[in-house]
Amino acid sequence: MRRKFEVGIVFTLMLVIVLSMNVFGATVGDQLLNPETGWTRYDDSDSKLTYQNLDAKSNARYYMSTYHVARGTNNSSIKFNFTGSKLRIITNLLNKNQYAENIKIIIDGNTYTFKQGVSSYPSDYYQRIVFEKLDLEDKEHSVVITPENGKDFIFDAIDIDENGGLKEFNEVKKCVLDIEPEKNEIKVNEIVIANLTIDNITEITAEDISIDYDHKKLEFLGFQEVDGVKLVKTVDVGEDGKLRVVTASKGESNIVNAKKTLLKLKFKGKKAGEAVVDITKGKVTDGITLEKDLTQEECDETTITITEPEDVNHSGEFTLLDLGIDARHLGKDPKSDELNKYNTDIVANNAIDEEDLVEIAKQMLANANYVLK
Repeated sequence: MRRKFEVGIVFTLMLVIVLSMNVFGATVGDQLLNPETGWTRYDDSDSKLTYQNLDAKSNARYYMSTYHVARGTNNSSIKFNFTGSKLRIITNLLNKNQYAENIKIIIDGNTYTFKQGVSSYPSDYYQRIVFEKLDLEDKEHSVVITPENGKDFIFDAIDIDENGGLKEFNEVKKCVLDIEPEKNEIKVNEIVIANLTIDNITEITAEDISIDYDHKKLEFLGFQEVDGVKLVKTVDVGEDGKLRVVTASKGESNIVNAKKTLLKLKFKGKKAGEAVVDITKGKVTDGITLEKDLTQEECDETTITITEPEDVNHSGEFTLLDLGIDARHLGKDPKSDELNKYNTDIVANNAIDEEDLVEIAKQMLANANYVLK
């Protein structure tokens, strides 16, 4: 019994030590004199940070011994861009009677708030995490920090992804409608699915969208619906690469309130080169009173790169030998160990079939070096 009691005490002490080490990582309010693993820190003195109505100061307690301060100044701001998926603001926790409790931070147009002023603050009040956002999309973001008018505000440093980077401020436009191909590079005759997506807008129940695509390099094969969204109307204007789609949410549970795929577009590569798929116009509604025409900035485009297929035996050109190799192995798995030294799946569909034979013959006859003597 005594041994069990002693083991229990040891376990409890170990648990207290582990918890005191904060194995779950730092969080808002904690002091963080150096960035944690997976993060990198940028000082307030970095030239990529843009300040309005904040003064540069020095003090040994601050990171790199520098900080910026606004002493009750109105219309102060800090602006910057960064790449990555997470952000922390590092500064002091001070008396709320003097320091800001309603500091706005706008990330990609979305507004959050944090505070520097607290009811009571510890003696080691400096270099504290006052704000963090850990679930951002891994891309470039624009950030604007606007302190509360009439209140003091101190800014010390920021932490971001260790693989990210600080950039000069350039407002990131919020894209609402976008085309996101599952692959940005395909071969001639390869099929690719491009997702028509909606994001950065809420309470949307229906959409009317015009799309232009490079019909000389891409062949449009059709649409595929997704769960929760009905394709109620399509217009394919001849063969000039213009589409128009009207989509609608299937009930309240499918109203757009976060990023969502509205429709899948199926294309096939026709000719080598870069093909643009562009959303040229868009209108959305909330099904209550809103009927909004989207701006050009809110409608994005994508580029799909189409390359010529590589020959079967990697000689650098298509000849009768390439055709013979596929003919010999027709119907087999192109990814088998037996065939991994060849590029047999010319018309990419995970099979060696008659489409491959036809395409190889086409490429062979187009090869100026291949001559029937």
